[in-house]
Amino acid sequence: LILQHEHGITDALEMIDHLRGLLSNSIRYAGATEELLSSLQADLERLPGISPRYKRLNAEEPYRLKATCIRQKLVNTRERLAEGTP
Repeated sequence: LILQHEHGITDALEMIDHLRGLLSNSIRYAGATEELLSSLQADLERLPGISPRYKRLNAEEPYRLKATCIRQKLVNTRERLAEGTP
């Protein structure tokens, strides 16, 4: 079961990395909803593992930054499963 989780997370990480490469629209060109911005703010508060560099570079790209948060959650899940903690 752990091996299946690892493969699933690895596949998801590859997909999210591809998506992050595609998401380059600035908030000036493609607006963001309040729901997205609120969700993003909550994620950033809960995910200290996200580099301040990413936060700064993607400050005007909320979709790319949200994808970065999703990626960090996947990495955290993989680490948690490897450690055997719930």
